This record gives sequence, C-alpha cells and structure tokens, in this order.
Amino acid sequence: LTLALVARAGCFFVLPFVVLWVGWLCRCDHRRLSLRASAGAGAAVGLGFAFNWAVLHAFGVPGSAFSNFPMSLYGVISGGDWTTAYADHPEIRAMPEAQAAQRLLSVILARLHEDPWLLVEGSFRAWAAFLGFKVGQFSFLRAGALAQIPEMTRVLVPWAQLPTGLARITGALGVHDWPTLVVVGTYSLTPWLLFAAGAAVAAADARNPRNRLLAACWAGIVASIPFVPPWDADLMRAYAATLPLQFVLCGLGASRAVAWLTAPVARRRVEGRPAGSADPIAARTIALATVAALLPVLLVFKVATWNAAPDPVATHACAAGRPHLVLPIAGAEITLADRREGLFRLDVAGFKRSLPLLLKSFPELFRPFMALPPGTTLTAVRYADGFGYGVLAHPAGGAVRSGPDRPIPVCVDSPLLIDMSHGPGAGR
Repeated sequence: LTLALVARAGCFFVLPFVVLWVGWLCRCDHRRLSLRASAGAGAAVGLGFAFNWAVLHAFGVPGSAFSNFPMSLYGVISGGDWTTAYADHPEIRAMPEAQAAQRLLSVILARLHEDPWLLVEGSFRAWAAFLGFKVGQFSFLRAGALAQIPEMTRVLVPWAQLPTGLARITGALGVHDWPTLVVVGTYSLTPWLLFAAGAAVAAADARNPRNRLLAACWAGIVASIPFVPPWDADLMRAYAATLPLQFVLCGLGASRAVAWLTAPVARRRVEGRPAGSADPIAARTIALATVAALLPVLLVFKVATWNAAPDPVATHACAAGRPHLVLPIAGAEITLADRREGLFRLDVAGFKRSLPLLLKSFPELFRPFMALPPGTTLTAVRYADGFGYGVLAHPAGGAVRSGPDRPIPVCVDSPLLIDMSHGPGAGR
C-alpha cells in the first residue's frame, strides 16, 4: 500500500490508521495497543518510502518529481479547484515547479492563519462532493457511458422521454430522459446501494478484525478527502491506491445479496460434497500468498537489471523556439473527427465547445486549440530532458514514430501545445 501511494499520491492518512490497527490486533493482556507491533508496522511503511527514495535517487531524473498538492489545497480553502491558484496568482506560471509550490504554500499558511475556518468549510465541501454522483466515489464508472447518452437518445426517440411525473422528481438531479436515468442508476446509484449494504454487513460484525481493518482504512480515507478533493481527482484517479479498499464494501454488499438469493442452491451443494474434498478458500489463499511473495522479488530483479540510459540531447536547429526532444505516452492519444466515433475519436465541434471550461486557467492556449482542424491527433508527450509534459498536435495518419532511442525533435516556445502540422513545430 505504501508503494502504491508513493507511485500515485492519494489517501496517505490510511497508513497511520493501518499501523494503529496492527498494534490493536497484536495486543496482549488488557493493553489497548502493542507498541512493538505498531513499531514494526511503522517500519514497514517507512521501508516503502525508503525504497521509493532509493529508486528515485539511483535512477530518477533530478527535478522530474512534481506534486500539485499546493494547488489543490489552495482550491479547497478558496472555494474553487486546482486551477484557482493560477487564476489568483498568475505569477506562479513563470516560476519553476518547486518555487511555485513554495510560494503557494506560504500563501495558504497565511490565509489559514487569518481564518482557520476556511479549511473546515473546504473539508465539508470535499466530503459532500465525495458522496455525490457528479465527481464522487463512483464517478469514474460512468465516464464512458455518459458519452453514449446522445446516441441512445437518438435511437430511442420518441420513447426516450420520461413520464411527466417522474421527470419532475428526477429533474433535480439533472436526469430528464430514460438513457440518462439508466446510466445514472447503473453506474452511480447501484454502486452506492451495494456500498451501503456492505457497510451495514461490516458494522453488524464489528468485532471481526478484518472489519476493523476496513474501519481503520476508511477513517484514513475520510481524513484524507479534504487533501485529495474529488473535483481535482480526475475521475478518482488520485484514489487509485485505495480504490480496492473502497470497493471491498461494495463486494461485501454484493456477496451478501448473492448469498441470500442462492442460499437454497448453495445448501444443497454443501450437503452433497464428499468428505475430505479440497477447500477452495484455502487454495485461493495459498495462491494469493505466493503471488504476494513473488512481487517484491520481481521488483528488485527489475530494478537491479535495468540500465539507466543518459538523457538524449536535442541537436536539431530551430528557426523559432528552443530545441527539445519528446516521447509520446502510450495510450494517451485522441483524434478530432467530423463526428464522434467511439471513445478516442472525438467530435471536433463538441471538443471545441468544452475548451472554455478546460482551458479557463490557460487562456493563451484557447486560440491555438480552436484553430486545430478535423483530422488532428492530440498525443500526450513527455519531454526527454525532464522539461515536463505537453500535448503534440499532428495530422491523423501521419504516424508519430519514436522510441527510447528515437525521440521526436520539436521546437518549443511554451511547452504545453506543440503543433506539428507544418514540421517540427513550435510550442504554444
């Protein structure tokens, strides 16, 4: 869990609560905690951070680590999101990332010193958002389904509209037709119902150590939510390390529902099973323990056998801008088409309608993005020299060929948008 959190920063407060749970589980006599067990668990957590530091120190690129935590926290106390920091303090755009983070942290501390209640208000706003449908815990489940609602509505016309009475009830939630109701019910309401059922099952057996572990993890998640606000979590991506823990309660609710529905059949199977047959739960436990034991060995082997290559140096000439080398990020690519075709070919008109919201903190990019014609492919790229990340715009079908030994040469003024329509391009 520690390695997962250092790989994808998220609900770090889960870790101290798990350490306390280990101390409670291993206590003896009438003590509330075993200090020795808690110290061992704390050392295991510290070992994860130490291993991450060692890998970054040995193989990482200096200055490549970046955290938008100060931006997110500023949004929490300001009533906005991470982009609010750039809107209120545009001077940080020109600063190096580390300096910008320090500048924002000093502003945050000064504001909290003047009015500590800002953090309390922001925390309640974050908790309410986590429990909501729009950017809440299960919002990522319906990300792809929402895009299909217009097509579903077109096919179902004239049967897509809800009855007047039902439409009045659901209208407050922004649901006005059957396709939207089906999507919201399937991907938002159903997971929350299963989650509530699982929480009830766990609470009913509160003395079970596994359920107490769940309670400890959830205490850490709830404490972390204000510092990982859902509106900045990018469809819960920031919660990736703890999503399995969050879905355990859904699994408990679903398994209890399935067990209740299939109880008569399961009873007959147990009665008919011959004595001495293998226990499937024991077999699964052994398999899981074997995989868990192999993972650290494979990780150490991979790190030990990996040869870090030196950063490539840009040698091409640029008429305007600075020469850089970029590497496309696998799977991070969309194409602007005349009409939407699936998840990765977007309607160019719809894409441009969303630009005012997407680029509200980067107004200088609005015109360059609006000028992109249909047939343009946008590819997320990483600068090979650790300069940061950007978006490469190039004609669809004109394959961007690259690899660790063949990065793409570009000419950059500003690193966020690199237009390759007419050659190596100039960043905008």
